[in-house]
Amino acid sequence: MRRATSAALAIVAVALLATGCGGEGAGAAATEVPAVPDDCLQSWNSETASLAYGRHVYGTHRAKQAQILVVKPQGHSINIKGGSTCAVIFAVDSTDYEYGDVGLVITSFGWASMRELARGDPGALTDLQEAANAAPNANLFPDGTLQPL
Repeated sequence: MRRATSAALAIVAVALLATGCGGEGAGAAATEVPAVPDDCLQSWNSETASLAYGRHVYGTHRAKQAQILVVKPQGHSINIKGGSTCAVIFAVDSTDYEYGDVGLVITSFGWASMRELARGDPGALTDLQEAANAAPNANLFPDGTLQPL
């Protein structure tokens, strides 16, 4: 089941990348670094909640990089409008106590937990975290802001 979910997320990411949805990049293979969607970056850097989370991740999780991308949620996510959303997934160590949950997505309520992308499927969330480690496209700063690499 986990492999099927991972494959589905990978297919969606590649499809979004091919169509140019949400900017230049919507996902990345381990050797491909997606371009940063400008609208996602601007939203992150202008929201109090996302910046506070970025400060937390920088200080507590010691992350210095992230992957900013547009993704399609798996299954039905009642809190995500439309077929895709901005996500910021941080490149944290695989031994981090919250690995698979260190990122945010845009929902109807603003930036919220990346769990909104795959409710009840921690394997899919871990795969997203792994992709952020393999292909970050932004630097994280102590004030919580992000800047493209």
